[in-house]
Amino acid sequence: MIGLGRLIVGVVVLAVIAGAWLILASDEGGSASATLGPGNQTARPGTDLPTARERTPARPTHRAEPMAPLETASPQPLATTAWDPTDPIGLLLYGTVTDAAGQLLDVKQHWVGWATPGGARRSSRIDQGTFAFAGLRPGPGVLSFSMQGVVPWEQSLELHPAEPARRVDIQLEAARTLCVRLSLPSGESLWEALPMDKWSRPRFGVLATPESAGPVLPPIGHRMHDRNPHGTWISRFELWGDRQVDAGCEGMLDLRSPLPLWIHLMHRSEVIASQLVGPDATEVVFVLRVDEALAALGSVRGQIVDADDEQPLIGARVDISDTQSGGAGILVDAEGSFEETDLPPGVLDLYVTADGYESINSAILLGPGEQLDLGRLALGPATSISGRVVDEEGQPIATRLSCAPADWHHESHGAIPRIGYASDSDGVFLIERLGRRPYVVWVRDTRGGLGSAALRIDTTSGDIEHATLVVRSLVDVTLRASWPEDQLHMVTLVDDQGFARWRGPFKGGNTWARPCPPGDYSLVVQGADRVASLHVGKTPVEVTLPSP
Repeated sequence: MIGLGRLIVGVVVLAVIAGAWLILASDEGGSASATLGPGNQTARPGTDLPTARERTPARPTHRAEPMAPLETASPQPLATTAWDPTDPIGLLLYGTVTDAAGQLLDVKQHWVGWATPGGARRSSRIDQGTFAFAGLRPGPGVLSFSMQGVVPWEQSLELHPAEPARRVDIQLEAARTLCVRLSLPSGESLWEALPMDKWSRPRFGVLATPESAGPVLPPIGHRMHDRNPHGTWISRFELWGDRQVDAGCEGMLDLRSPLPLWIHLMHRSEVIASQLVGPDATEVVFVLRVDEALAALGSVRGQIVDADDEQPLIGARVDISDTQSGGAGILVDAEGSFEETDLPPGVLDLYVTADGYESINSAILLGPGEQLDLGRLALGPATSISGRVVDEEGQPIATRLSCAPADWHHESHGAIPRIGYASDSDGVFLIERLGRRPYVVWVRDTRGGLGSAALRIDTTSGDIEHATLVVRSLVDVTLRASWPEDQLHMVTLVDDQGFARWRGPFKGGNTWARPCPPGDYSLVVQGADRVASLHVGKTPVEVTLPSP
């Protein structure tokens, strides 16, 4: 009977969506169709990391013990919109998307977004110029759409049960664009003169501000400044569809604010050059010498040795990259030494591996033009953690896991150093290439809507077996920034054990839903004089982040 009931509900929901498409077709005098997306995929067992451990001696095994929880402040979660959970249909929101000329926009690579104050975010793929959301709850929300070459569109709405099907048509406005050129003093292309192949050349960004002073941005692992309240930068390698640029143009800046504006050439968080662009401009040209364009590049060197005898680990591999690029890494020399040059400034990922030894997966901070010496990096014998993932009833769960050093804290720079693993259909997981130190293991599977509390496991004495992770349903925590839109600050989510579960840059004016398992947390904003504490139960929670 349960299976039949679900089938009936599914048929009714599909009928409602199909009805919306028929309404649109009759209104526009055309036809429309919907495409169902793929279902959730089950996480595959195992890990992509090598498993060779021939040089690792046999070690004793131990059982994992959970950490004692710490006491933190726990304010009450915000009230959510009343809703009848027995309603299988919900409300319908649908409409069309047209360009500036009124033509239906048939771009299946783009989606219309729907976000509610409770943190729920949904998207509907555009199909023949139409979109539809089914099963929505009553209450306020924001309907939005953005793509290259148009002004971002959004509208605040209030959905009511008295209006079960609501139509909203989106008409887009073409964005004003600036062609950005990089030139040598001789007039030749700076990009073509750079002494490296196109995949190794710096990935410049362009930022628009109303002030002459360059923006002050935190060192981050990617180019968050490519999109801000005044414009969106798209390099010539990232142009979508049939959009093209003139010869010598390195990309387009889609403006959101009227000229005049100050336009800044950026290398990640560093300002390379700035100039004021007047109201009649159609392009901006930055004139630089090669050495000026590459001044922010730095280098990292070090030596990989055995932790026991301090001998060079010949055959170790080192990879240093930002979060938007990567490579195969380099092998150390006969002395165990390595050096990587022409690295961008900011936070970089350091990954070191050697057969039979623990791996290093951490973040390093490289200043503009800095020659950073990491000294000796000692690798000890590899250890492992194995166990099972189960639900609250003890049933095995196939899902994704993360593992990170337990001493990582919110004052560290960069992203949380962690490695992804998976449990199989029996809930069994194996995490290898760990060192002899405390680690934290947890589940955060946003696709499956599951998460777990962080489990502290100490491998100082050897391998750990029979660790058990209990998963629960994730709950949306909506973060709101209280600082201006042109500011960006690092935000860290810390659990009740003092472990940083998440860290990343957050722009002013943004709202972001972070799914978390139930528990007590603190939100730390870098530079703020207070910490926002919250308790996550079974209902969505909304938090306003304190301003630095």
